[in-house]
Amino acid sequence: MAAEDQDGRWHLDKRVPLALMVTIILQTAAAVWAASSLYQRVEQLERQMTAAAPQGERLIRLEEKLSNVEVALAEIKGLLREPSIRRPAAGR
Repeated sequence: MAAEDQDGRWHLDKRVPLALMVTIILQTAAAVWAASSLYQRVEQLERQMTAAAPQGERLIRLEEKLSNVEVALAEIKGLLREPSIRRPAAGR
C-alpha cells in the first residue's frame, strides 16, 4: 500500500492492486453522483415549498371565515328557537 520513504515523504507502493484504485475511483464517482442527485431533489422540494406557501395563508383565511360563519349560524339558530318570535301560522 502506501509507504513512507526514508525522506519522510509518502508514495504509492507498486504492490497496490489496480482493482483497488479503480474501486476507490468508482466509489468516489458514485458519491459525487449521489450528492448531486440529492442536491437536485432538495432544490426541487424547495421550489415546491415556495410555490405552496401562499396556499397555506389562503387556507388560514378560509378557516377563519368558516369559523365566523359557524358563529353566525349558531346565533341564527338561537334566535329561531326563542319563543318570543312569532311565526306566521300556515294557511293564513
